[in-house]
Amino acid sequence: MSPVVLPEAEASTFFNAPLCVDLDGTLIRSDLLFETFLSVSKQNPAVLFLCVGWVWCGRSVLKAELASRAVVNFATLPYNQELLEYLRAEKAAGCRLVLATASDLRLANGVASHLGIFDQVVGSDANTNLKGQAKRALLQKLFPQGYDYIGNSSQDFPLWECAGRRLVANASPSVVRRLQAMGPLERVFEGAELPGNFARAMRLDHWSKNLLLFVPLVAAHKILNRDCILPVIGAFVAFSMTESSVYLLDDLLDIEADRLHRTKCRRPIAAGLLSIPAAVCGALGLLAVAALLCLALPVAVRWMWITYYCVAVAYSCRRKQKL
Repeated sequence: MSPVVLPEAEASTFFNAPLCVDLDGTLIRSDLLFETFLSVSKQNPAVLFLCVGWVWCGRSVLKAELASRAVVNFATLPYNQELLEYLRAEKAAGCRLVLATASDLRLANGVASHLGIFDQVVGSDANTNLKGQAKRALLQKLFPQGYDYIGNSSQDFPLWECAGRRLVANASPSVVRRLQAMGPLERVFEGAELPGNFARAMRLDHWSKNLLLFVPLVAAHKILNRDCILPVIGAFVAFSMTESSVYLLDDLLDIEADRLHRTKCRRPIAAGLLSIPAAVCGALGLLAVAALLCLALPVAVRWMWITYYCVAVAYSCRRKQKL
């Protein structure tokens, strides 16, 4: 699929410096590499083994292979609405907009077609990973008179160094400070994801259900017995962390359905407020800590914990779909 390019006659009516917009983490609060990986993995878990070979061939090959297999709903992606409104205003004022992304070109064209505001699209293919220095070289070749740029990460500094106007979206405070030290910064759109979003995704309020573990102690009048209360506290923490791990897994598996839901679309993972890699690492980390806690608990509790986790995961993966 080739980039969308305007004819020379039409392009000449625009300002000399086009506004080039990054996609992953900037225009959308997510990364299409991880979105496609999640989509393909849910369709066929065996693809996980193929990914090892694709990574060995290069990141651009991995992106191309995942893009060719994934099903992406471009209408429900977590767009940065503040930035999107700004781009529409710029477009109405006659600014030429270019979607310049390291994502696969097929996905970039899908986003551009859905939004309908971009005049040109450039992206990665199986041979080129259009990121950092590679993206800057291409933009300088396409726009020798200069360009403006909106990005979000440290990978975008080579592009900001050569940009006329510098704008930033969803960036960490360290990136913003470093960018401000380079010179004038025209505008900052919304910050990066916050720790509070991870706590929301963990559903900490649901931990209260595990207080049922203390009921037998209360009934036996042993709630103040140190030898009895400590194992129950350990079990409470282990089961609660496991519950949060399952919630994160559940939200990852249901990400597309949640984005279509009236209220669930505001969940941190679906809304792009918590990245897919952070959610995966969080789920695995919580599960690992819970497993370590269970090693210090009686054998019966370990088996109960294993059964609990297996039933919860089975519900998330299969049973809920059947219901």
